[in-house]
Amino acid sequence: MNQVTFADVAASVLRIVAFFVLPGAYVVAAWGTYRRWRMLGLAALWICSSLLFGYVSFRVVCGRPLTCDVGDPFSAHYLRYVGGFFTFVGATGFGLASALVLVRSRHSAGRFPRPSDIAFGALAGVAGWVVGILVLQALHV
Repeated sequence: MNQVTFADVAASVLRIVAFFVLPGAYVVAAWGTYRRWRMLGLAALWICSSLLFGYVSFRVVCGRPLTCDVGDPFSAHYLRYVGGFFTFVGATGFGLASALVLVRSRHSAGRFPRPSDIAFGALAGVAGWVVGILVLQALHV
């Protein structure tokens, strides 16, 4: 019989927390980047974050058994399809969070984002990820 252990529950809670912390941290970085380097810096951060999200997600997914087992699990074929999927998902999430940073930072005189800006940015990032997944599913990718 399979029993749920404390470690299983803790790992699940940690994944959920990380799901919101990552876009929240992106908002903090994007806020500072936009304040200092304006739109060019924000675009560079968005592109780099999306690519990094795609690559790390590819490594996590293909590092599990039975997910990318045909041939070399870390081949260019899997990088293109699995990594490309997650790069698009990351781009939609980080793009929506960036849009929120653009709107909210213009109405704020502070150097740092308020806690509400970070919270709304985290929600925007997660919502963008969901939209990205739905778009790719609708396109049958």
